[in-house]
Amino acid sequence: MPSQNVICKTCGNNFSGLYCNACGQKVIKRFTGAYLLDGLKQEVFEVDTGLWHTYSDMWTRPGEMVRDYINGATQKYYSPLKYMILWTALYLIALELILPKNASNLFSQETLANFVFNSNRPYSKEAVSDFTSFWYRLASQNTNYYFFGLIPFISLTGLLVYKKSNVNLTEHIILNTYFCGHFASVTIPIALLSTHTESFSELSQSIFSTLLLFVPYFYLFLNMQKGFFREKWSSTILSGLLCIVGGTGIFILLLFVTFNTLKGF
Repeated sequence: MPSQNVICKTCGNNFSGLYCNACGQKVIKRFTGAYLLDGLKQEVFEVDTGLWHTYSDMWTRPGEMVRDYINGATQKYYSPLKYMILWTALYLIALELILPKNASNLFSQETLANFVFNSNRPYSKEAVSDFTSFWYRLASQNTNYYFFGLIPFISLTGLLVYKKSNVNLTEHIILNTYFCGHFASVTIPIALLSTHTESFSELSQSIFSTLLLFVPYFYLFLNMQKGFFREKWSSTILSGLLCIVGGTGIFILLLFVTFNTLKGF
């Protein structure tokens, strides 16, 4: 046990015990290997707290878990931003290992030159074709960037659709950030499966990749909405689809305008 009259290294408060009663800082005498291992154990492997607990609940009771978090039970769960960043990082690492070394980057200078900075006039028929190809590659090959970009727009439409639920915009963003973090974990095995379609025709590859991506997306999203807003499936499907279609429509419209604005330069 630490001695009495500990001075908090963070806020300067004089206290006794293992944690500062003013800011919550834990007393750390010195960083050691044992301390780091103990922190890793608590963060990742604890059944009742941390990553495993959050991940497990996101499969079994996602909506209820997020509601618990918003209602104040934050200690036993990964924060939504940390959960999303962790799975995004693992997804990007997996892509580096899975994708061929010569795979093109959507945001590379060469690819942008082909789609955006070419001779096609903004808002022309050719520009619409360029945008369609760009959007498809963004949604299918840069999945996490695409769905993370949707968070504020689906949250905004959710605020309108569920305006009687007394859930504010920040709470909608928390809900959708948890969802996108969890969906990032699902896209890792999806990316693995997508690499085994070389024998498919181009059309079959497109259909297979789209189904593989969007079927889990819709199910996981609607299942979370159902638990969070405590609705029947019929109401959840209608309200959830309104959120997805409305938010996606606004996002794509904004992307389209931005895409054609860049074409004008």
